[in-house]
Amino acid sequence: MTAGATQELFTSLCNAPLPALKPDGTPNDPALVGKTPGEIFEYKAQQALVGKSTTQNDVGTVCGPDVDVTATITSVTVDPSVTCNVAFEDNQFKVTLGLIRHLADAPRVR
Repeated sequence: MTAGATQELFTSLCNAPLPALKPDGTPNDPALVGKTPGEIFEYKAQQALVGKSTTQNDVGTVCGPDVDVTATITSVTVDPSVTCNVAFEDNQFKVTLGLIRHLADAPRVR
């Protein structure tokens, strides 16, 4: 198999949707079936992060007493594109799955 064909194979595999069944015949998570690896990461990141809050106590202000500030993540944007780069070395190859970009948004505190 040529280097180009190997790269093409792994690019295809890295962007393939999750099938309904695992290789052993057991079902995959129905919420993830049909999603690509990037879409699965996007889904999982949104589930894990949206609605999470943190509070910073006693934030100093210039013109008044210290206040407590709470920030809550309201949305997460993930580019579901992934890259699968194949690097060839002596009698072996290495595949790296790469995510493009992700951001978490919280309202600005003024």
